[in-house]
Amino acid sequence: MFGYLGTVLVVWQMSALANGAPDWALMIGCGGAICWLVHGWQLKDNPILITNFLLLIIAMYGIIYN
Repeated sequence: MFGYLGTVLVVWQMSALANGAPDWALMIGCGGAICWLVHGWQLKDNPILITNFLLLIIAMYGIIYN
């Protein structure tokens, strides 16, 4: 379930970027990364966990220092 929600949030993030809302896209991206982290945790899938943990850090950095 979290994988589907994460996918919807990532698509919404890309839409926000395309429409010129980078701050909003970073916040949506954080939500998507968190959903994918939960999904990866449930499946014990380390590549998904590592990738989305790094994406969450990058998005948080963008929100804080933007």
